[in-house]
Amino acid sequence: PIWVNREAPAPAGPAPELIAHWRLDKNAIDSQSGYDGEIDGDPVWLSGNNAAVGSGAIRMDGQDYIEIDDDFPELNYSLAIDAWIRTNGNGQ
Repeated sequence: PIWVNREAPAPAGPAPELIAHWRLDKNAIDSQSGYDGEIDGDPVWLSGNNAAVGSGAIRMDGQDYIEIDDDFPELNYSLAIDAWIRTNGNGQ
């Protein structure tokens, strides 16, 4: 899964909030806010026993990507992005 969180700009600022969550379970649907992605290229979807975490995963070869709609909020503030990433051991 990929999470995008807003972080409070200062102790008196707003509380962090989850903006989007893509589980990548054979699709790029945002289960948090509706910022669904469109998959470009030919990634390989892995089943749960081939994924390190969760019920599945997506393998991208560097030519594949996920495009998010233009209505996604502009990220011009402090933020955190969380992702589970596994490399192939060749530095890729």
